Formats: sequence, structure tokens, C-alpha cells
Amino acid sequence: MSNKNWAITVIALVAVALLAIGGIVVYGTFIQPGERKAADIAACDIFAVGAMNASNEAYAMSQKTPKPSDADTAQKYLDIIDVAIDKAFLKAASKSDVADALAQLGISRISYDSTMGVAAVNALQSSFDPVLTACSAVEPTPTATASN
Repeated sequence: MSNKNWAITVIALVAVALLAIGGIVVYGTFIQPGERKAADIAACDIFAVGAMNASNEAYAMSQKTPKPSDADTAQKYLDIIDVAIDKAFLKAASKSDVADALAQLGISRISYDSTMGVAAVNALQSSFDPVLTACSAVEPTPTATASN
């Protein structure tokens, strides 16, 4: 290989390496943060819908005749919220504030069981604050629009 060919090869390799490094920088600076935020927003939405579904199902169950026991109603709520917490955690960006808050909620959920009845539901709902705080930090804020 002549010196000229050798120089062209080295220049081409350096150019490819610089393009690869540039691509990684662009991805890490612009694309990945957006993907992580979108994952956290989706996780927050999953959690919110799951919490609402759990409340609605438990309420509907409590209105049945004959009235089910508090333990049965609490178990229905806990079963639904468990699924919501799990799905939201799996959707959240790893090592994000949302994922950490959901993990903490999942750990605190272990402390409550249906034998505690409605007290378990109330205690678990009081543990939602860290998740709601983390979600409020990533949720898009609505913008005011002029109306006629």
C-alpha cells in the first residue's frame, strides 16, 4: 500500500470514528433525555389510571348487595393497584425519580394487606405523595390559551 492510500485509509477511519462519537453525543444530549421523560410520563399515566380504576372498582364493589366485607373490598383495591404499580415501574425510565418513587411505594405496599380492611387502602393512598410529586415534575404543564 502506498503512502497516499495509507493516509486516505487513516483519514477515513478517523472520520468514521468522529462521526460515531458525534452520534453518541447527539443521542445522549438530545434524544435520550426525551425518551426518558416520555417513559416517565407514560409511567405516571399508567399509575394514575390504575389508581383511579382501583378506587372505582373498590367503590363499585362496596355498593353491591349484600355488602362485601371490608377485607374483600380492600383486596380488590390492592390487587388492582399492585398491577398499576408494577406496570408503571416497568415503564418508567431506570433510575429516574419516578421509578424510585414507584419502587418505594411498592415496598411500602408490602406493609398493608386486606385483613386491615379500608385502613390498608387509606394508609397506602397516603403513601402516594412521593409518586405524585415525582410525576408532577415530569408531566407537561398545560398552557393557557386565549379563548373567544
